[in-house]
Amino acid sequence: MLEWDSIIYPLIEWSKNRYPAKFNMTTNGTLFTEDRLNYLFENNVSFLLSMDGCKETQDENRPMKNYKSSYDTIVKYIPQILKSRPGQTVRMTINSKSCSHFFEDVLSLIRLGFVNISAIPNFFENWNDEAKQSFLESLARYEKYVIEQFQAGNTPVLFFGYREAFHKIVQTIQAERNNMYRQVDECKVTNQCGFGIRRSVSIDPDGNLYGCHHISPLMREGPFWIGDIYAGLQEDKVRMLLDQYDPQKVSGTDCSKCPIDWVCNGGCKPNNYQINANIHKVPRLYCFWEQEVVMSAYRIACRLGAEKNESFRSVFQRDS
Repeated sequence: MLEWDSIIYPLIEWSKNRYPAKFNMTTNGTLFTEDRLNYLFENNVSFLLSMDGCKETQDENRPMKNYKSSYDTIVKYIPQILKSRPGQTVRMTINSKSCSHFFEDVLSLIRLGFVNISAIPNFFENWNDEAKQSFLESLARYEKYVIEQFQAGNTPVLFFGYREAFHKIVQTIQAERNNMYRQVDECKVTNQCGFGIRRSVSIDPDGNLYGCHHISPLMREGPFWIGDIYAGLQEDKVRMLLDQYDPQKVSGTDCSKCPIDWVCNGGCKPNNYQINANIHKVPRLYCFWEQEVVMSAYRIACRLGAEKNESFRSVFQRDS
């Protein structure tokens, strides 16, 4: 949004009658105006809104240069956003300082009206044992909330990690039963995000093309560079990138004890590369997060399954 007048608006206008394209963007929302939002809606421009939870967390994580509240700056536009896009996704980043009130932050976004919440840790951090324990206590409060909502006959808002966890539980059971180690669709190279084969690429200010939307950690010399806007897409670079990936080589923390080892695809490959210089080496925090969220979802499934909870059954069947 910083380059609204110089890039965003003129680019959308230029492409309208030349190269009909679908534009997506990520924004923290602090430069929204009613006119800008209306323009994005009218031109079908999607955006991922970064917002980390309640006022305290948001202002701590995303301070503004003018010392104003980033929460107050954004929250006044949420009714307009949700009126036009009821399913708008909000992206919540969790760090070592905010993980202790993870549940409260998720709940605050639910109360604002969001039904699609992507809650993901900053995997570039290393949480100490105290931070991990604080998160587990907060996750337990969220788990209790979800169970109570289902028991009351309601359908609670599940953040994306929980939705995926139910799916992974079923996948793991089926993979072990059929002796198909890391052979589910999510482990196939053609389904990997970041390899430049899923109808989208990223373009940096110099015109370089990357297979991943994470431009900031990427560079022309790295494995994710696949061409530029002048010479075009380099098919050999895409092929080299695809040939590097092998789900059998993915490794993390105590894989043999991981509840979803059989269906693990290694998560974000550019993140792996930036943190560990290896697309197959998974960050320790990623393993901790995935394992704990899946086990929490598993406890919910066991509890509500034993109770034959119909509300949960319908959601579980949909998300698995």
